[in-house]
Amino acid sequence: MSRFRHLTKLYRRIGEGWSLGIVSLLAIAVLVTLLASPWDRPGHQSGTLLLYCANGMNRPVNEIIHDYLDQYGVNVQAIYDGSGNLLSRIRAKNGDGDLFISADSGFMRDAQKLGLVAEIIPVAIIRPALVVHGPTQEKLTAAGSPVAGVKDLLRDDLKVFLGNPEGTAIGNVGRRFFQLAGIWGELERRRTGRGARVSTVGTVNEVVQQVQTNPDSVGLAWDAVGKQFPGVVVVPLPDAKAFFERIEIGVLRKSANPATALRFARYLTAGDAGLQVFAKYHFEPMPDADAWRVSPRLHLSAGAMLEPGVRDVVKAFSEREGVRIDTSYAGCGILVSQMESIRRGDKPGYFPDAYLSCDVSFADMVKQWFEPARIILENRLVIIVPKGNPKGIKSLDDLKRDDVRIGLPHPRNSAIGKLVRDMLVHAEFPESAYNTKKNPRLINSDAAHTLVNQMCAGHLDVAIVGRSNALSNPANIEKHIDVIDIDRPGAVAVQTFSIARDSGNRQLMRRFLDALLAPESLMRFERLGFTVKIK
Repeated sequence: MSRFRHLTKLYRRIGEGWSLGIVSLLAIAVLVTLLASPWDRPGHQSGTLLLYCANGMNRPVNEIIHDYLDQYGVNVQAIYDGSGNLLSRIRAKNGDGDLFISADSGFMRDAQKLGLVAEIIPVAIIRPALVVHGPTQEKLTAAGSPVAGVKDLLRDDLKVFLGNPEGTAIGNVGRRFFQLAGIWGELERRRTGRGARVSTVGTVNEVVQQVQTNPDSVGLAWDAVGKQFPGVVVVPLPDAKAFFERIEIGVLRKSANPATALRFARYLTAGDAGLQVFAKYHFEPMPDADAWRVSPRLHLSAGAMLEPGVRDVVKAFSEREGVRIDTSYAGCGILVSQMESIRRGDKPGYFPDAYLSCDVSFADMVKQWFEPARIILENRLVIIVPKGNPKGIKSLDDLKRDDVRIGLPHPRNSAIGKLVRDMLVHAEFPESAYNTKKNPRLINSDAAHTLVNQMCAGHLDVAIVGRSNALSNPANIEKHIDVIDIDRPGAVAVQTFSIARDSGNRQLMRRFLDALLAPESLMRFERLGFTVKIK
């Protein structure tokens, strides 16, 4: 029962013994307490959202809207029409509104290209199918000639109803399917000719309603929508398997309440919330749905060198989505060790929802627990020396000298440290160049940025770090260090992003990846010395 119903009961009970004036003051006080600082209290929201929704989803969406209002007090005003018609409305209103549910991913992509939609979350899969007037199909079956496939749309004993190909998803998909089947031209001729046997109506619901009420009729509709209407027989179309569509919900870029809109979108697309309602109405929910949480708490593990580029993305994403992201920044060797300990049960902790590695080699070490890693960046290794290069360092060969203090990232705890060790071993450098036991002037650090700090403090003569470590603080370049490029095979770290297979927040983390790959975010990484390398 919602808080608002509890409030009503409280009002009635108190009202039995108190005067109306006192009750009114108390009710107002309680209501003010409920409505103040809504995000400080888990589970409470307020406000009104405007949702543009494809007509075929009206039944499950209406139920979800009612349930959400009852539980969280957020009113969602829905406008139902064909997906294309809705997109035209949104454009005419210059993108005003909060949410858009499309039955055709093509219309959603168009909305995204036009800059109208920001985040997109998959909802369910739908497939085109024939819908036949029930008693008519029984009669035809008894006569040995039931409606069985797309060619039956050209029969002279049947009236055909189709969706509008310009304004509705089912009409648009139907046109493409019929063109491939080679019958679109004949259907158009029958629609415009004398004694027309083909009619174009509005939305998919209207197609099914026409078939439901007109004997000797057939139409094309989404399978899930056809199954919602009694007196209609749904005939699957095996040849139309490739024409399945994804229902998606998009958050409008101009939404005045993005966190509220995204919360409703997460509720609607949660496997244990809105998608159960969609399944009840015969829709096939998309796999990998997130679990419903009013205020999700996520965990991101990221290599320490990535922190300067990730920090602002985490902050902005958390605020827009209304979620909390806990971050662990450390050398990748340390992060991998922590993950392994958690999986073994040796160490309590929250396994990360996603891992942003400093190098693909460390992502490979934990790949059994993550979806395939996505390559997003590269970071070249560089030599850093004190400003003015007093020791005259020119290349890696100077690591062999016995008069320089050397700093290298730790070969086990740091991704860059492992790359440096592998590179020097492969080049047959003496162990004194990379092994602390062989060289007392050599130090290791778990994080490369620590070496930059030590260089700036005058404790080192030469160090190897990532270019991003060297460029993370412009003042260091200006006052304290010089950078020397390394032109050798293996002198590059490849950064990857991967999502935990058993995370309950995979859709959220995919949207976080989208935020990480947004142009402004990538520009920030490039300023820090990374190279964008998306694969």
